[in-house]
Amino acid sequence: EPKADIFSIDQNAVKIMTIHRAKGLEAPVVFLLNIEDINSKSGKNDIFFYKKEESGYVYILKKESDKDFQDYFKKQLLEEEKRILYVALTRARQFLFISGINKDTPIIKMLNKFREKYKGIFEKGQPLPQQEIKEKGEKILSKFTPFLSFTKEKKEIKKTYLDTLIGTIVHKIIYEIGNGNIEFNIEKIKKRTEFYLYKYQAEIYKDKIISLFEQIQKNEEIKKIIESPVSEKVKIEYPFICEIDGVVYEGVIDKMFIEKEKIRIYEFKTYLENLEDYKKQLEIYKNGVEKIFKNKVECYIVNLSKCKIIKIDNKKTKL
Repeated sequence: EPKADIFSIDQNAVKIMTIHRAKGLEAPVVFLLNIEDINSKSGKNDIFFYKKEESGYVYILKKESDKDFQDYFKKQLLEEEKRILYVALTRARQFLFISGINKDTPIIKMLNKFREKYKGIFEKGQPLPQQEIKEKGEKILSKFTPFLSFTKEKKEIKKTYLDTLIGTIVHKIIYEIGNGNIEFNIEKIKKRTEFYLYKYQAEIYKDKIISLFEQIQKNEEIKKIIESPVSEKVKIEYPFICEIDGVVYEGVIDKMFIEKEKIRIYEFKTYLENLEDYKKQLEIYKNGVEKIFKNKVECYIVNLSKCKIIKIDNKKTKL
C-alpha cells in the first residue's frame, strides 16, 4: 500500500512485500514465508506456451503445441522460479528464516539439496513448541544489534511523515548526482523530484525540495561534496558492519572520501534540530571505518536546510 510505504532503512520497522518488490533491496533479517508457493505450475493455466528464439518469442496455443515445445516451456518456467528463489534468498545480510510445507516440488528439492550440501550453516527445521521458538528467537536476536540512525537511547527523536518523505527524496537525488545519473542542475532536479513525488503521491511538497536544492547550489563547498563522482576514493551510501566492545553495529555512510592521510565521512541531514542526537551515530561510524581502513577519520554533518557543514569532534564540536 503506497500510504504504508517505509521510506528509509533507518526506520525501526518491519517491511512486508512480495519477492518481486524486494528485488535490489537488502535487510539484516529476512523471513521467507510459504516457500511452497514458489512452485512452477508447468503452464497448467496457460492458454499459450512460448519459446524464446534469436528473433524474439514464438507463441503457440497450448493444445496445438508438441511435446518438445511443452518440455521447453516447462523448463523455462522452472528457470524463472529459480531466479525468483535466488532473489528471495539473497535479500538477507545476516539471518534468513525459511518456512513452509515440505512438498515434493522442484524448488523444495533444490532447497533440500542446498541445505544438505551446506548443512553446517543450517539449523534443523523441526517443529518446536511455542516457548522454545520464543527462546531461540531471543537468543538469536541477542547476537544481532543493528545500528540505525535512531538508536534505542534516542527514542525521543521523532520525525514527521513530511520530514521523512522529503529527506528520503533529497537523499535519493543526492545519490543520483554522485553516481552521475543526473547533473546538479535545478531543471533536471525538478524532473527527478516530480518523478519521486508522483511515486509517493505527494506532489504538493515539490516547492520545498526545489527550494532546498536552490539553497545548496549557492554553497560551493556543499555542492562540490555532493557532485564528487563515485570512484575508488569516493564512496556513496557505503555499508559496513563492525563489532565494537562486543556489540555488532551496521550502518550506511552517506558519503566518504578516502585520502592518503585521512578519511572524511559526511552525513547529510535535511533538517537538523539537535546535533546531540547524531553524535553517537557519527562516533560509531568513525570507529567502524577506523577498524576497516586503519586510518584517521574525520566526521562531518551537512545540515542541508541551513547549508552548514559541522565537524564532529570527540572532545568538542566545531561549527
